[in-house]
Amino acid sequence: MYKLSAGQSSIVRLALTLSTNPKIALVDEPFENLDPARRVLIVKWLKEYFNEGIVTTHELDLLREFKDWDSFILINGKIYGPVSVADLIEANVVEGKIENATLTIELQEGKMLSFIKNAQIGAKLTHLGSIDRIYGVM
Repeated sequence: MYKLSAGQSSIVRLALTLSTNPKIALVDEPFENLDPARRVLIVKWLKEYFNEGIVTTHELDLLREFKDWDSFILINGKIYGPVSVADLIEANVVEGKIENATLTIELQEGKMLSFIKNAQIGAKLTHLGSIDRIYGVM
């Protein structure tokens, strides 16, 4: 009996979903368990077939492909945004609440992180690799 890998299974599920011509996409972690070539294919499909919807990911390196989309960050049960992906990927992450920040989020115990553009301080968001590493900035 033939068995698909986790990555192959993800691609087949997304292809089956696309075959129904959905109006709105709700896609959870479409890049998980995929090699770089397949990630590029999924990005192409998402941009080609969906005009609106929700795509969840921790993969910050792929955000560049969606610069014209709006994004939201979900942390500790709170949703922050919308902020354009273009603004988000250009931002540095710094500790504290910074005036005129593109976005400020609250972590645990009242700790704040601000996403600021054109900054010489903080860590470039896209250099973190995964949104999960945002907790390491503190």
